[in-house]
Amino acid sequence: MSPKVAGILLGIAVAVPFFLFGCKTREQTASPDTQPARNQAADQAARPTSQPPDAPCTFEWVDQKKDLKTWNVASAAFQEELRPDQPTDNLQTISYTIKQIARIGRCGNAGFVQLEKRSTRKEWGEPFGPAELYNFDLPSKTKSKIETHWPLWAWKYRQLARFDGAAPDITFESATCSNCDAAATLLFALRFNPKAQKWELRRWVENDPGVVIFDMNQESNVAGYQTVSGIADFDGAGHDELAVWSHFQEAAADNGPAKLLPPVTSVTIFSFRNGTALGTTISDEAEVRRIKETLCKLNADAETCKKPSS
Repeated sequence: MSPKVAGILLGIAVAVPFFLFGCKTREQTASPDTQPARNQAADQAARPTSQPPDAPCTFEWVDQKKDLKTWNVASAAFQEELRPDQPTDNLQTISYTIKQIARIGRCGNAGFVQLEKRSTRKEWGEPFGPAELYNFDLPSKTKSKIETHWPLWAWKYRQLARFDGAAPDITFESATCSNCDAAATLLFALRFNPKAQKWELRRWVENDPGVVIFDMNQESNVAGYQTVSGIADFDGAGHDELAVWSHFQEAAADNGPAKLLPPVTSVTIFSFRNGTALGTTISDEAEVRRIKETLCKLNADAETCKKPSS
């Protein structure tokens, strides 16, 4: 695992006990019906038919209105996980009195279920708890938690992405802590394992579980920190890639008055070729500008894209 990501994830264990204080509100998960048109278009797929276990499958989000039966089956299977916590007056003990299924996806008979939970206590600030992700076998109604080894705070769905493999990845963002001043946001991806017929966390360069797309420590410690990321087929090779653009200025390391070093603009492309995770730093200025233009088309509302080009 890379030192940067390892350090960020190590900080989660320290930050979690303090999640009751200093809330920073973040956008919460929306249902598939409320996703932007760009994501909806990317995610449309026909209902899969019966197929052999190792055969490629077609992914689809299960619409609650159109397939209430599948939602009812999942609700019954997750009855224990959906049982509300008992309310408490103890501010040091958070209770989630609202729990529900946020979304269901399927690749053939292999289901993906995301649970969300909320608190109604205003004293806790951030109402949403960490998301919980599960594999759910539709015929047998068996379930298993998708291990991430840390809480998925501020879970936000991004889009389906075809990095490699027969089925698209489910990509999402998550913060390293919910109520802290040093949170980082990472992009994660769930890949479908056709042999196991299960979803699992994809590993990136240096076996990292995710890619840092925003770092509040950077925002606090360097000048003019900007970043924007996006998923697209940037090189036209027929596979999606993740691009992360960033811009900042560091202070000179000396004992005199603080002086800013020349600004740094970088683009890193994360991709997969023949099962191998790759991270490529783009140095050509024209290519950096082209990729940022593409990222800003994907993120038209991003503050970075409203500023003069860097």
